[in-house]
Amino acid sequence: MGSQAKFGYGTLVKIGDGGSPETFTAIAELRGDISFSGMESEEIEITTHNNAVNGRAKEKLPGLIDPGSLEIEINYIASDATHVAARNAWANQTKKNFQVLSPYGDLISCAGYIMSLPITFPVGDSINAKIKIMLTGLPTFA
Repeated sequence: MGSQAKFGYGTLVKIGDGGSPETFTAIAELRGDISFSGMESEEIEITTHNNAVNGRAKEKLPGLIDPGSLEIEINYIASDATHVAARNAWANQTKKNFQVLSPYGDLISCAGYIMSLPITFPVGDSINAKIKIMLTGLPTFA
C-alpha cells in the first residue's frame, strides 16, 4: 500500500471571538510552519525494592499530560482584525479558542493563551511575527 501522506499547504489557523455561538475567523497572512510542540505526558516512576529485583528494570506510569503549544508565523499587518485580536489576547492574557483546519477537513480544536508575539522588521523580508500559544486542556481531533 502506498503512502497516505498529505500536503500541508492551505492549512488554516482560526481564532474564536468568544461569542455564543462562537465564530472562528482565519488568522490572516499565515506563513511558514504550523506546529504543535511539547505534547507530552510526564513519567511517574513506581519502581519498588520488590519489583526492581526481577530484571532490575524500572516500572513507570504516564502522569499528567502537558498539551504543549501551538506555534505559527504570520506576515504581520498591524491593522488586520485577526492580528489585532491576537495582540489584544496577548496583552490582556485572555484565553482563546483556536482551530487548525487542514485542506482535507482534518480539524484540531484547542484553547490557550498567547504567550509571545515577537514582531520582526527584517531588512530583506516582510514584517513578521511568531505567535506562541500555550495550550490549556487537551486538543480535540476530528
